[in-house]
Order: sequence, then structure tokens, then C-alpha cells
Amino acid sequence: MQTDKSEKRSSSLTSTSARIADAVSRRIVRRHYQVGQRLVEAELVREFGVSRSTVREALKMLASSGVVELSHNRGALVQSLSAQDAQDLLQVLEMLSGLAARLAAGNIGRGNNRTRFEAVARPLTDVGEADELDRVLGQRANYYQVMFDIANNKELDRAMPLPRVHLFRTQFYSLLTKSDVRAMIAEYRAINEAILSGDEAKAETQMRRHIRNTADRTLPHFQSR
Repeated sequence: MQTDKSEKRSSSLTSTSARIADAVSRRIVRRHYQVGQRLVEAELVREFGVSRSTVREALKMLASSGVVELSHNRGALVQSLSAQDAQDLLQVLEMLSGLAARLAAGNIGRGNNRTRFEAVARPLTDVGEADELDRVLGQRANYYQVMFDIANNKELDRAMPLPRVHLFRTQFYSLLTKSDVRAMIAEYRAINEAILSGDEAKAETQMRRHIRNTADRTLPHFQSR
């Protein structure tokens, strides 16, 4: 009985810590926390109304996923990606996102998948002025979530390094120009057309091209730092 109670407490701690880790990750996406910023344990304890051990477990989770760096001297810092980190990540994203687009195109005619995808695709490409970067990035999160849902491959979901993706977007997407955003929107239109037409090969090609273009737009910023 004592063992059962201990296991339940451990499970509850892990669940709460995971929720806090997810909340912190989302705040990084929204640039509430900046790259290199120190995450103060006491502030997180007060803000989330949990114990210090729960916060520490959440920070360990974020560290294991490469989102924060834990240091004995400085505590937890929002991780900063190097040029090599970014290049490695984009190589993986090209393959995984391309596969997701291919699978989504193949599944687009099932159930209400078409309606679901159109609901997130339209706002992404109808954002209006090209300087609405925050709106574009906000729509992107919904877009990729639905696309991966429609792809319907659990192993693909497990392989996708979402925390690092969020960190990448936060670190350098704010440096994109109006021209960059216009190009991104045009690329998404091409991806959407391929997925909605059920063209698996074209959907993968267009998505992989978009990721390569993303590398061209962002890697110079990493290399210049």
C-alpha cells in the first residue's frame, strides 16, 4: 500500500511538472521568455502555485529536450542554438515535415480532414500585410499541429523535436524581413494546394523546399553571431 501511494505521488508530480514544462515552452514560443534569459525557480513556484521540487522537475524536463540549460552557478537559462544546432535541426525538420505533408495529402479525403485542414490553412495564407509576423507564427503552430494530426503517424509525432523547433522559431524568426514573410506565405500556399489536391509527392516536395528556404533565410543570422 505504501508503495502504491508513493507511485501515485510520483505520477502526480510528473504530470504537474510536464504541464508546467509545456506552459514554459509555450511562453518561449510567444517570446515571453527571451533566449539566454534566466528562469527563476522562486518566481515559477509563486506563479504556478506549486512546490519547488515540481518546478525543478519541470526544468529538468525542459533541459532534457534541449530547451533550457541547467547550470550550478546561473540556474536555468533559455537555451541559445548555435549555427550547427540550427543546421542539424533543419535537416531533421526537412525530412519529418516532408513526410508529414505527404501523409496528410494521402489522408486528406478521409472523414473531416479536408475541413479541418482548410480551417488552419486559410488563416495562415490570408494574413494580410507581410509585416504581421506574430500572426503568421501564431497560425503556424495550429497549422502544423493539424497537419501532423491528419498525417496520423504516432512514430512521426514522437520523432518530431517540437521543443527545439519552438526554440528555433523564437530565436531567429523575429529577424525575418517583410520579403521573407511574403515568401513564406507563398510557400505555404503551394503546400496547401498540394495537400488539398491529394498530391502526396508534390506535398512532400513543396514542404521540403519550404524548409530549405527557411534555412537560407535564417542560417546566415546564426553564422554571423
